[in-house]
Amino acid sequence: MSVAGIFAKVIAWPATVIIAGRMVLGFPFVLLWLVWRQERLRLHSHKDFFLLMGLGAILAVHWITYFKAVQLSTVATAIVAVHIGPILTTFLEPIITKTKLEFIDIVTAIIGFTGILIMVEDFTLTSTMTQGILFALLSALLMSIRTIYSRCFVKRYSGPLIMFYQLFFGAFLLFPLLPFFDFTITKIDIRNIFILAIFVTAIAHTLLLSSLKYISARSSGIMMMVQPLYATIFAAILIHEIPSVRLAIGGILILSATITETVKHSRPR
Repeated sequence: MSVAGIFAKVIAWPATVIIAGRMVLGFPFVLLWLVWRQERLRLHSHKDFFLLMGLGAILAVHWITYFKAVQLSTVATAIVAVHIGPILTTFLEPIITKTKLEFIDIVTAIIGFTGILIMVEDFTLTSTMTQGILFALLSALLMSIRTIYSRCFVKRYSGPLIMFYQLFFGAFLLFPLLPFFDFTITKIDIRNIFILAIFVTAIAHTLLLSSLKYISARSSGIMMMVQPLYATIFAAILIHEIPSVRLAIGGILILSATITETVKHSRPR
């Protein structure tokens, strides 16, 4: 999953087109997994159908804004900024679920957003780096909304089944938009989009969701925090993007705050 952002750089298509291809090619492979596992595909209610359709749309826009962030800035900048998502979830969840916000949550949020400010070298809307970070923050917000509302499905459906419907609905919504974009298809692009759809999307997300049967949400959340490190290393090796000192300092603050929130909120209460 950590190498996903690299495909935003190596596939010379608009972000919406890349994500459409990712979802259109990805959902059949998750479907094959479900058929092989002999899982029931039917949902319990029409309400679940429409909620998952909405979550599929949110997932699609979340990925589009993330890939746009990578295209405007760098892989490391975008993925670090997106990982402020758990902090945003901390502020959104009390509003949605009517729970109390704690003081430590405010402190970690301040630390996280301080990291964002450090990462921005030229704070003007004409700066592509600033635009990239803003797209990443929007992506993080959408990821938080999807996370909060996806929790109501986890107890009723398997992770791969939830992923299948979100990919399917995302593909259903994005595919009709393709004629409105101008892009050229090459053999290398086809190869890369298949790698993104099969390995980085279908296989990676299915393995992640399936792992929750064997490890706790806390362990899974902490493990996911290694993504920015992996992404930065792969970006440096494969496309020669070397992170700046400002990015490193800002990233450390953001990830420290995010890990604090992840550990705190995944403990049994």
